[in-house]
Amino acid sequence: MKSILNLLAVLVFAFSLPSIASAQEPLESLMEVFLVEQVQTDDGIEESLVQVDEAAPESILEYVLTYTNTSDQSLNGFIIKNPVPANTSYMADTASSPEGARFLVSIDHGATFESEPVVRIVEDENGNEREVTISPDQYNALEWIVEQPLEAGQQMSMRYRVIID
Repeated sequence: MKSILNLLAVLVFAFSLPSIASAQEPLESLMEVFLVEQVQTDDGIEESLVQVDEAAPESILEYVLTYTNTSDQSLNGFIIKNPVPANTSYMADTASSPEGARFLVSIDHGATFESEPVVRIVEDENGNEREVTISPDQYNALEWIVEQPLEAGQQMSMRYRVIID
């Protein structure tokens, strides 16, 4: 039961928030969520993506965001934003970006975005400064800045993975 509630919370949260920051009208979006199944074989680990209605804690989910230009003109200079769903943690280096798109992450719920890894200078109790890398499980929003035109009728996809807490 808890696994069903976790997945429901993830799906409701993910689908309830807008994932496009601009150029909403002629851009059609589709978000799919898959369970990542891993099987050990003689050649290593094989993965498959399975659509499911429930998932347990520690399951890995892959989000696939597909955008289609439904207009008759190219679309330029838009931004795709997506939250990391509640009760999940982003998995480092799992985001894929289409050619011509920059991937950024946020640790402040989308107020600011920066490249991976997120690094901060902190001061210890003795006043000494040191560089600290923020753990990817602290990322709570993702952004793709699309810098190349998306031509009429074209699609592009982004992917990223989370683990259910």
